[in-house]
Amino acid sequence: MPATPGQHTLLMFVVQLAVLLTAARGLGEIFRRHGQPAVIGELVAGILLGPSGLGLLAPDLHATLFSRDPLTFHVLEALAWLGMILLLLMTGLETDLDVLRNLGRAALYASVLGMVIPFASALALGWALPERLLVDPAQRLLFALFLATALSISAIPVIARILIDLDLMRRNVGVVILGAGVTDDTTGWLLLSMIASIAARGELSIPSAALAIGSAVAFVGTVYLLGARGVLALLRWVDDHVGARHAMTTTVLVITLVFGALTEAVGIHAVFGAFVAGLVIARSPRLRRPTIEQIEGLLLALFAPVFFAFAGLKVDLAHGFELGTTLAVIAVACASKILGAGAGAYWGGLGLWEALAIGSGMNARGAMGLVVALLGLSLGILSPPMYAAIVLVAIVTSALAAPLLLWTTRHIPVAPDEAERFRLQAARAKALLPASGLKVLLPTGGGHNAERAMALVAPLVAGDAAASLVAYHVDRKSRRRILGRARARGQLARHLEVLGRIARDAGAPPLRLKSETGAPAAEMILREAQRGYDLLVLGASEETRRHPLGGEYVRAIAASAPCPVLVVRSGSEERALPPAAGTESVPRILLPVSASAHGRAAMEFAVLYTARLQGTLRAVHVVESSFAFFARTRAAAIRADAAAAAEGLLVTVREAAARAGVPISTAVVEVANLERTVLRLARDADLLVLGGAHRPHAGRTFFGTRVEAMLAESPCPVAVLLLPQ
Repeated sequence: MPATPGQHTLLMFVVQLAVLLTAARGLGEIFRRHGQPAVIGELVAGILLGPSGLGLLAPDLHATLFSRDPLTFHVLEALAWLGMILLLLMTGLETDLDVLRNLGRAALYASVLGMVIPFASALALGWALPERLLVDPAQRLLFALFLATALSISAIPVIARILIDLDLMRRNVGVVILGAGVTDDTTGWLLLSMIASIAARGELSIPSAALAIGSAVAFVGTVYLLGARGVLALLRWVDDHVGARHAMTTTVLVITLVFGALTEAVGIHAVFGAFVAGLVIARSPRLRRPTIEQIEGLLLALFAPVFFAFAGLKVDLAHGFELGTTLAVIAVACASKILGAGAGAYWGGLGLWEALAIGSGMNARGAMGLVVALLGLSLGILSPPMYAAIVLVAIVTSALAAPLLLWTTRHIPVAPDEAERFRLQAARAKALLPASGLKVLLPTGGGHNAERAMALVAPLVAGDAAASLVAYHVDRKSRRRILGRARARGQLARHLEVLGRIARDAGAPPLRLKSETGAPAAEMILREAQRGYDLLVLGASEETRRHPLGGEYVRAIAASAPCPVLVVRSGSEERALPPAAGTESVPRILLPVSASAHGRAAMEFAVLYTARLQGTLRAVHVVESSFAFFARTRAAAIRADAAAAAEGLLVTVREAAARAGVPISTAVVEVANLERTVLRLARDADLLVLGGAHRPHAGRTFFGTRVEAMLAESPCPVAVLLLPQ
């Protein structure tokens, strides 16, 4: 049975997509292994499959594979444009606008001159090129403006990838390159959107330019004043209320498409809307790394390779290609960017090698150059020879960036402020909990344990509007009579009212309730905890001292939780939890310090919690010896080593407390019994913070003899932090 026209179109589209994707990913991997960005290989794959490669070597095969069937071609083009939109979304997500607010003089000057000099040079070049290279000689000014913008823009994704590969992201030159590049990119895309708007209207005049500028400014202003708040509120609502898998990813994509549609509707290209959407979405504390990785995976696996290969497919080096013109464009692009950005950095106070490194890094056009080239071709601004020239600029500048940066940075020593920044950034990267937007899950069965847990955790999120407190109740399908169920619902309502009041009194965001029916309760809680929570808080049952952490219910959750678990237990003297900040009594937090992973996590939590309560922290490292008398007479060298190790731990605590502004006292105590010493010190504390690790022992989960002994006998409330396995 012969194929219908629709079936043939689908067949050709699938074949073209498979060929482009295979070639692009394959060559991209080859280039990556040789130290070049994968985007160059993906672009070369398209050139080799296009009229410059396959079209010359096997014209019949090329005509069969990439026939100019309008429907097939437009479907492939639409897929490529969608890849461009997602690429600009990722660019916006990876652009840190805070860098713009904190630009140093070197970065500011590098940004300004790195934009002005290439723009002026390319504008002069566009004015001097012969008319045969122009689509419409009457629109030379529009062509020159577009060429100037194309050669001024940098490629933040490619630059960032090169800086990561060369381990320069935290160096001063890396910070300046990124800061200046963000400024250039933002300015360049704004200019490009205006030029595209003018080109779409078919003329360059004062009214058309004013309309393009007004449209761009109105869109950005509306997003800044109204749209950003709406987007952040929507992302938070989806994160809190929608339980479907990948719901956040879908929401981000929909927001991007809506922004793109809005900019397209007002005469600005859709890629600018996608870029702005990325900038706005990146500000949301609810945007987790898995969501970015899902979008990035979709982009890198399918859309980006197809887009770059499609861009290369349209390059025709066999017909209408002019080598002299291409070399001139490449020379102007490289020389003006390196000279402009380098001169700006040097003028801003950096050394010669640093200035050369900054100019070399900002020279990469990469993916952004391809976006601009394809945009110019689709708008009828660029002729095929000029399109090919700008594509080759993207290839050559991206290929030169890494070796030039490697060569120049070898001559730049690491400055003291860079070393300090390395240390601080490494510490922040290992942070146990996010600085803002903390998402807390508090399971509750309606008892006092949850109220005690809420009283402890609410100060952690006080004053953080982006944070989320969720009380999670599991209804176990009780078969009690209707009257009993009504009474239980009334008790739960009163309990939730108490929880809400505790949260309000602490200044925390409004408490939200989630209730589900099912069993067993531990499995239901663990399933809910998979939805991106940062901390799971449990109140330990105190019905029996045999299970100090609350029995197998707590143990089952702690054994499989995907996030840190905080278990709260009141002390043997039934004291209240630490008073909140602003009260007359200053909370006193006690932290036994240890070098283990869970001990360091407990240290981080104790510092954070003390800072939020505006309390004082007492950190004690207990050196235990079975025979304290003989410990005093040990060899001096052994005692000195132990003292140095203990002091190193306390230095770490003091540094963390200093960064958080927490008053701290530290001590090293050498005794025969660790837990007895800690319990004695706990008499003068409002909260004891411990780090615990669960491990199988005697057929049950065991948190350690010392931890359980201190839990059972502590006179003050105890918070035990358990890390996920």
